[in-house]
Order: sequence, then structure tokens, then C-alpha cells
Amino acid sequence: MKNAYVLLLTLSLMTVACSEKKSGGGDGGGTPTAVVPPPVAGSVTPPAPFTSGATATLNINMSAYEAYTGRVANNPSDFKVNIDLHSVGTPSAAWGAGTGTAYAGTIKVTYQELSSSGQPLYYQGSFTSGSTLSEARYNQYTNSGNYFKAMFEDSMGGVILVVDSVDEFDHWSGRVFFKNFQCGRTAWDPPCNSKPPRRCWLVSAGPYDCTAFKTGGTKKDPADNKYIIWNVNTSSRTYPEDYIELGTFGGVDSSKALNN
Repeated sequence: MKNAYVLLLTLSLMTVACSEKKSGGGDGGGTPTAVVPPPVAGSVTPPAPFTSGATATLNINMSAYEAYTGRVANNPSDFKVNIDLHSVGTPSAAWGAGTGTAYAGTIKVTYQELSSSGQPLYYQGSFTSGSTLSEARYNQYTNSGNYFKAMFEDSMGGVILVVDSVDEFDHWSGRVFFKNFQCGRTAWDPPCNSKPPRRCWLVSAGPYDCTAFKTGGTKKDPADNKYIIWNVNTSSRTYPEDYIELGTFGGVDSSKALNN
């Protein structure tokens, strides 16, 4: 049983989340300036119940939530996070990403708000780690098994879920962080439809770089010997730099979250 886990959801929250996030800070670096996303409309139909993974209540930091959504909150409620991962193998030692079992899958965040007329509107943000071992290479236990970190994205940014405590029933507690891409916000930004065909933690420059746990310098990606990526060590710090904490959670059944 691990003592703590850090799920790095390198975070924006879906199409809802997609257009509802900002960028921010991790271990003690002060509060970064949030990037304001374009507004997203909610649905009058509640999302279908989750049928896989593990789900828990997400306790929101309201000031961060308003930065995340780019609007004044109107009675938001019923925040939940769903973590649904599965093993995809062991990275090559040459990749420099650790040699534990890597996990791929999704994180989803759901909540509701009221419209100006008082009607409930439902939102769901879905973030993926990708499905291949190369994409999910960093999503594994670190620090001698004391943490677990995993990175996720949607079309508007990255999310990092940090699981930093586990109880005697192997239930996780932790925090969700987010960071939006710097695109489509002003006339000077690139459009949000020009993202490289790479996960944002495998991009080394520009508005689509959401890499966290950087240890300085870049290198040619040893997984494909083609693209330039940052040197990353997920054991270098507990929380991601340049992300904003959205909220906290507890009671996530790790065996369901990892589909063990």
C-alpha cells in the first residue's frame, strides 16, 4: 500500500472545462495570473452516471473556480471528479520517465450552475492522458512508491490531479490543478485549432506547452528521436509549478481508479 499518491492531471476541464480554465502555480511560487477562456454553454440534460473508474466529491476553491470558468459563479454545486485509468506497460529506462507501470485513461469533472433564469445547467469536462505508453509514460508511482502522478489534457489545457494521501482502505485524497493554453484569448494569440499532434506535456515551447515537474533544459524525445521535449522528473516536487489549485477530494477507491 502506498503512503501517498499524486495524480498529475496536466488539467483544462473538457469542452466545458475546455473553455473554462486558467493557468496557475504549484509549490509555493505565488498565485499565477489566470488565462481567461471563452465561455461555454451548459446542458439542460444531466450527464449519464459514471460506469467505470472511481468517483468522489470535488470541494471547489470558489475564487479559483471563477478563474477557471472566466465568469462570476451562479450557485455552482454538485462538483464531482471521476478517475478512470488502466495499465499500459512499463516505459523504457532510456526515456528517463521512470520504469514503473504506467497508467493511461481519463479524468472527468462534472458540476452544475444556474442560468440567469434559475434553470439548472450541467457541465462535464473530460481530460485524457492519451492511450499509448509513450503518451502516458510519466503516469506512474514515484518517490520510491510514495506518490503517483499522471498528466491529462483536453483541447483547451492541462489538468493535474495530485493524490497526496491514502487511508487504510486504500482510498485516495488529493487536489486538482488546472492550466489553460495561451491561445484564442486576444488578437495576438494563435487560434486554438493549431495544437501540435502531441500531448501538451510533450511540447517544449509555445502556447500548448503544459509541462510540469521540469528539471531544466530540453532534449530530443528518446521515445521517437524526433520532437524536442523538456527534461521532466516527477519526483522533483509534490505539486505542479505554474498551475492553479481548483479543489480537493477524498474517498477515491484506488483499486477502481486504476482498474486493478
